[in-house]
Amino acid sequence: MLDFAAFSRNVFGIIAVSSLVACAAPTGEGGSEPASQDADFTAREGYAAIDNARGGVYVSVAVSGKRAFLGDNRSAIDIVDLSKMKKTGTVEGRIPSESLSVAGNVLVACGDRDDQPLGWDALYGASDRNYIITVLDAKTGAKKREIALRLQRYLESSTRGGFIDLPSMSCQLSADAKRITVSFSQAQLEDEIVSFDLPSEPVSYDFTDIPGATRVRVGSVRENTINGFSESERGLTYAAGGYGVRRVAPGASSFATIRDEGREHMVGVAERADRLFAADHGGALRVLDADSGAELEALEVDDWLEGVTWSNGLVVVVGRGGLFVARDRWTR
Repeated sequence: MLDFAAFSRNVFGIIAVSSLVACAAPTGEGGSEPASQDADFTAREGYAAIDNARGGVYVSVAVSGKRAFLGDNRSAIDIVDLSKMKKTGTVEGRIPSESLSVAGNVLVACGDRDDQPLGWDALYGASDRNYIITVLDAKTGAKKREIALRLQRYLESSTRGGFIDLPSMSCQLSADAKRITVSFSQAQLEDEIVSFDLPSEPVSYDFTDIPGATRVRVGSVRENTINGFSESERGLTYAAGGYGVRRVAPGASSFATIRDEGREHMVGVAERADRLFAADHGGALRVLDADSGAELEALEVDDWLEGVTWSNGLVVVVGRGGLFVARDRWTR
């Protein structure tokens, strides 16, 4: 049985992130521009292609005020001014950025990294998988510390014939930036949502033994994945890839699928009051009724989509080649 009372107290407050004032955007050199007020900016709606100078594709997004942070598959983060849809800076330095989350002046980038020394036991393909949480200053882009969640031993416990199936994982900060929540799904291991206090110093934890962590079990079926998630009085709602949108209701012991339609492949979900905003990998922002999963509107986007977030009245979707922005006109 899920302890959603403890989950709700300790985990989130994550969907609505307040816009910042007096924020400075990072520059390409890692410095910062003078602070500027950005609470009342006007966003450019629609789709804009963003050039990735590293030749990668974008896979994650977080928004603070008028700045969108775009994580790519080259372990870097580009910053885009939403009022102009122009790139204003880049944060680099081997920062896995498969998932991004921001609260106040804290930005976290999360992703898988193989920390096996280069060339070590290459004949046998040895690896040392870790889920890296990089804490950055959202105003300056400065890297502050890393938290490593060691995965290798846990993943090896699921090995069949020497093959290790890598997990699908994502992360989110609480609204006060004091706790972080990580999702974990893998074909042979327990799917779960794990929340713990964000360490103030660099630290390394075994993923299965994180001090003070709250764990919500989602199940251990092969036909499931957690690509992005939200929590509310309705329970835990998550984008389940090709399985649609699923939810574990308060007090339930298993998930229920609330939307699974044809070609849809959900890679991200943001919840706001009575609405769900779901990113369909095949190229659409789908606006859903938060209770039933029924579609209210679909906005086609000419890109392979990777994630979605809600911030200050804006729905922002990241595609492999750019950003799509829509003002929230659906939430009552």
